[in-house]
Amino acid sequence: MSKLKKTGRITKKIIHINLTLLILTVLPIAVFTLLTSKSTFIAGIQSMVVLSGSMEPTIHTGSVVFVQPSQSYGKGDIVTFKTDSGIRVTHRIVDEKLSNDGLQYTTKGDANSVSDSQNISQSQIVGKSLFSIPYLGYVVNFLKTPKGFLISVIVPTLIFIAFELWAIKKEIEKNTEKKILARMQEKAV
Repeated sequence: MSKLKKTGRITKKIIHINLTLLILTVLPIAVFTLLTSKSTFIAGIQSMVVLSGSMEPTIHTGSVVFVQPSQSYGKGDIVTFKTDSGIRVTHRIVDEKLSNDGLQYTTKGDANSVSDSQNISQSQIVGKSLFSIPYLGYVVNFLKTPKGFLISVIVPTLIFIAFELWAIKKEIEKNTEKKILARMQEKAV
């Protein structure tokens, strides 16, 4: 076998392994993130892309934060809440006070110099931060576009299928060669 063919086979195997790893690791994370961004049916967990740097360095712009509702919230908790205008914000609770309307929380972004102007109630809180994955938000936002879905999901899957079909073709060719050689040997006897 020539060096070029051997190098080509090794390169194909490396590509095949990398695509397999991509499909088996990155794709489930992306799918989980996309599912939890639209619903709460997985243990009440929701994911959101962080669009500003107000929580840096704790949570970076472009991160995905995963939140889950909690029985209680307190000072120091990072929570995602809905503002009166419906915008979702992820900030830290810096104070809590009991008022006529119930428990009120004062929030603040870690990178902000002042607290948020409006206090929030527990009913406005979507959930407490479980963890965040830096920069995954850029990938998720890209995956939400038709071009991103095509490039990130369909193309690798098609390449993976093509490699599998190529392997099947090679196996069929080997079996056919064996049968032909066996018939030629039978005729020679």
